[in-house]
Amino acid sequence: MYKRTPGGDLDTIEVTKGSIDTIKTVGGGNTIHSEITRWSAVSRYDGYVYKFYKRTPEQAPRLTDEHTTLFKQFFMAKSKPGSYLGETNVFTYPFTSSIINNGAPHATELLSDISEVDVNGKKYLDIKVFQISNDKTFIYDELGRSGGTVQCYWAPHVGIIKREHMTKSIS
Repeated sequence: MYKRTPGGDLDTIEVTKGSIDTIKTVGGGNTIHSEITRWSAVSRYDGYVYKFYKRTPEQAPRLTDEHTTLFKQFFMAKSKPGSYLGETNVFTYPFTSSIINNGAPHATELLSDISEVDVNGKKYLDIKVFQISNDKTFIYDELGRSGGTVQCYWAPHVGIIKREHMTKSIS
């Protein structure tokens, strides 16, 4: 359940599909195993379908040793029949304080770590706050316009717990 501020409109996002895959990356005589997740969800409030995914295929990584860090970019798209808002680079994992774009339509930057955040009376711990330079999935007015700089709050084992538009005073 999500609550829009201001206005207090409530929305339930229902996950309709989800998957977790293990990926094996081989190169330079090294092998790295990692997991990716994908899901699709529908907003009961406005009927939009959200898709969260990692693009495949991606560029072949250069593995120098078994400790090579592979940055994975995750994306969200928002659409419904007759309305496609577009795709946003939600974040790059492992989290980094550098802006990483690598051909993605929108840059993401880790801003801070927060030990605790309260959202609608529920406490979340070990929060990462990151900023998306132009979030096409964030509708900011009654005309359905989207985009702009958005900060996201991410909690381990939960996901995104809050999104806040930085110039429109909407979360």
